[in-house]
Amino acid sequence: MKTDIHPKNYRLVAFKDMSNEHTFITKSAAHTKETIKNHLEFL
Repeated sequence: MKTDIHPKNYRLVAFKDMSNEHTFITKSAAHTKETIKNHLEFL
């Protein structure tokens, strides 16, 4: 695997679909201004 190809702020983020209230976790470098509490035991 190549090293150092992602931005420094590449991390796990949670996106919430406002149309159905589903939240999914993925990796992103998108700027965030809100946080959520982790209620998932496997993370």
